[in-house]
Amino acid sequence: MAIYVGVDVHKRFCQAALMNEEGMILRETRFENTTDGAKALVNLARSFDSNIKAVVEPSANYWVKVYDKLEDEGVEVKLSNPSRTKAIAEARAKMDKRDARTLAYLLRGDLVAESYVPTRKNRMRRSFIRHRASLMKMRVEVKNRIHTLLDKYDLSYEYTDLFGKEGLEWLRSLSLPPMDNHFLKSNLQILEALNEQIRSTDIEIAKDAVNEEQAKLLMTMPGVDYYAAMILLDR
Repeated sequence: MAIYVGVDVHKRFCQAALMNEEGMILRETRFENTTDGAKALVNLARSFDSNIKAVVEPSANYWVKVYDKLEDEGVEVKLSNPSRTKAIAEARAKMDKRDARTLAYLLRGDLVAESYVPTRKNRMRRSFIRHRASLMKMRVEVKNRIHTLLDKYDLSYEYTDLFGKEGLEWLRSLSLPPMDNHFLKSNLQILEALNEQIRSTDIEIAKDAVNEEQAKLLMTMPGVDYYAAMILLDR
């Protein structure tokens, strides 16, 4: 015997349907999208049977807390692929609305189209890599603003790297009209902060890489550094 739980996830609240082996809905409930809310759902399901199977339909990244808590509680949990699950529901179950009941129905019939769920470690790694990419993007935007300001005053330079040591010293030495001077100095401070954040993030990624055998193997390839290795490892 088993209890089949379909969970439709949203930002603040989730809707769940509990179904038995015969396809009867035992309970429908709405709970907060928190670890405590997910725990309460597990306790409710266990009041019917200790063997619990669940499927969670994602919405952005709002599914993570519920999925992880169900997994921690020993529930056999799947993450559905929304588009494929909808197609199966429409073809097999003749249901247009993808709700908790539909998810429970599909789970009971072993019809859930699953999405790949990375390990928690890999999810954290992906977040860190995305964080670095975001910092890099912000740094490019700051550099572009500085270039635009130099163009405004027809200021040219002979440095190979405007944002290298000598180039930065030259930028700091410039004296522009008050508002643009403030704008330049402000962007230089932001650039310095971003450089420091990127350096510290790189250190953490490098630490992670040296502890991963596959990453170390990838780094033996020409042109593959620790950052490229971790990106490749994440695929």
